[in-house]
Amino acid sequence: MANKDEDLVEIQVDSELLDQVKALIAPLGLSPEELVIRFMEYCANPETQGEAMANLRRWQGEIKPVQKLQKGGQQ
Repeated sequence: MANKDEDLVEIQVDSELLDQVKALIAPLGLSPEELVIRFMEYCANPETQGEAMANLRRWQGEIKPVQKLQKGGQQ
């Protein structure tokens, strides 16, 4: 259970995607849980927040065309 000043976050991930992530981060010595925590810290840190927001916007733009194609739309 989370401490009084912490929130519990549950993330459900497709098992195939999780296996791919584990293989990617294994050389770094990270678990998926540690990766998520570090990503959240990266997004929340005032020193890296601007960079994080720019990356999130860029990634969102890269994902939208893929999602549209997966739904049968045209790019």
